[in-house]
Amino acid sequence: MTSRKRMGTWVTVGGFVLAGAALGAVWWGRKQAAIVRASNATSSTGVILGVEELMREVDRHPGETHVEGVVRSTSAQDHLLTLIDTREFDECGVTTCTSLYLPVRWTKEMPEIGGRIRVSGHVEKEADKLIFVAQTLEKVSHP
Repeated sequence: MTSRKRMGTWVTVGGFVLAGAALGAVWWGRKQAAIVRASNATSSTGVILGVEELMREVDRHPGETHVEGVVRSTSAQDHLLTLIDTREFDECGVTTCTSLYLPVRWTKEMPEIGGRIRVSGHVEKEADKLIFVAQTLEKVSHP
């Protein structure tokens, strides 16, 4: 094979490699954009948030919100329960391993401590503090 033919072959191969890389970059960019859109979506679209995610970005989730967590404590008398993040519970195995917890106002039967639940409701300001006011509460099975 002459050097011109070899050069033409390498140019052709290089073109295919660049075209493949460009298509891959477009695919990767679209995938990342979809991930960002999903993470920026509010819970009113059906996204289920973790306790930590809601608490660190509460202003990004106005209106109806869905939160999943593990019950840390309950007080039927005060109509209050607290949730911790499921990830933290999975890591430490107890409900008292974190100082970050979500206070939830719930007026019906209290769930069991250590149970995984999903609450739907909204955040309100109550006595200069934020509290999650739940309209629904359901048990969630561990994946």
